[in-house]
Amino acid sequence: MRRYHSKELQKDIDGARIKARETVEELNSAHREEAMEKWVTVGSLALLSSSRWHFGPARSPSISSRHEIASPVAKTKQVFACVAVREARSRLR
Repeated sequence: MRRYHSKELQKDIDGARIKARETVEELNSAHREEAMEKWVTVGSLALLSSSRWHFGPARSPSISSRHEIASPVAKTKQVFACVAVREARSRLR
């Protein structure tokens, strides 16, 4: 078994600390990118559906008038439901 001197031990500890920090930063970056992709998708869907609602509510089969959606919360739930359905369909393929 190898005996460590305090300088060698400190050097190994510092090296392990740096490696752990790099690993944590890589994980955070990966999670951030995934979250960003999801929110960009949700935002795009929200923009698309709100522009369709604004410019052509009478032509849309799902919305016959602007008064059907009572609040932004209802619209948000609708967008998330659409996203969930698309994700479920893509998993089935």
